Amino acid sequence: MNKRVKKQHYISRTYLQEFSTPSKSKDLLWVRDNRGRWRPSRPENEGFENDFQSLIDENGNKSDELESYFASYEGEFKMMLRQIEKTQRVPQGPEQLGTLLSIMGLFAIRVPTVRENFKRFATAGMKKTMGLILQDEHTYKAHMKKVCDPGEEPVPYQQMLAFHQSDAFTLKHNPMWVLETILKNAATVTDLLHLRNWMVVEAPAPLLITSSKPVNPFWTISLPPHEQGKGPLFYPESLANTHPTIVPLYSHYNEVSGRFPVVLPGFGIPTSMVVFPLTPSLALIGSWSPLPLYAKIDYCTAQAINWVTANSGADYVYSPQKLFSIPWNSNLAPYLQDYHNQLGSRLIAFKP
Repeated sequence: MNKRVKKQHYISRTYLQEFSTPSKSKDLLWVRDNRGRWRPSRPENEGFENDFQSLIDENGNKSDELESYFASYEGEFKMMLRQIEKTQRVPQGPEQLGTLLSIMGLFAIRVPTVRENFKRFATAGMKKTMGLILQDEHTYKAHMKKVCDPGEEPVPYQQMLAFHQSDAFTLKHNPMWVLETILKNAATVTDLLHLRNWMVVEAPAPLLITSSKPVNPFWTISLPPHEQGKGPLFYPESLANTHPTIVPLYSHYNEVSGRFPVVLPGFGIPTSMVVFPLTPSLALIGSWSPLPLYAKIDYCTAQAINWVTANSGADYVYSPQKLFSIPWNSNLAPYLQDYHNQLGSRLIAFKP
């Protein structure tokens, strides 16, 4: 009988190996947590949780079938990275490009940060629903009459109201619902990634880092000066009634300058690009605008990509080396915006 794989990766070991330093014994990967503390590690010991994507049947039995399925893409992903290095372009065949974008969709959504966003949003929705049911005794009794079995006595209204108002309870979510929601949204993000144009950019040196949430959208424009520092132009929660599963995809991020909205754009927002570091030297940029297949970027643009990677809600940053001085910050973000906008204005031909 095969031993079940309990240690399940949401960021593949193959990918993290690209950002580690090879050695005779084990590859060395430096990890920075969200409190700024560095520690040495290895690719196989990062980007995983026990039973992260285990399938659980009605009897509580766990299966690692999904983990085994996704693990089969590791070798193909590594070959694609080598091909991109060699050709300096994304795969042109529909099958290979589809595989790459599917992996990116998983890296964007199938991560603990987004999973917890889904759970928080679902919890808030359930508590709000409870509040509506408990708004008065008549509404509560009418609802309980619908859901209780014949002859079953519901909890008295005042007792249930006090319980709800105490907020001294924890709501647990069906792990299969959480997993299904994540994978459905990863598929939606993958579809949106297919609609973008993609280019490979090369840093002037092995400068790029990655994170536990390595595929991220970013704004192509800053807030106008009169709106900077005033808070968000919209709250993602305002979409709850029309797009309930989309709201958790809007991640808050570490932006202190006030230059940008306090949430990342969604993957379908027109005024956005997507950045994905492939190796310490290469990254992908995705845009709605036409793009060249390959270009070199300067130091500041590379560090702007690092800023997006490090500050987009990731729990951990991964690097081949411990960085005593952190060069990325929000002041570099305009370099990435300007670079993207220059590409677009240079390549799009406007017809009268």
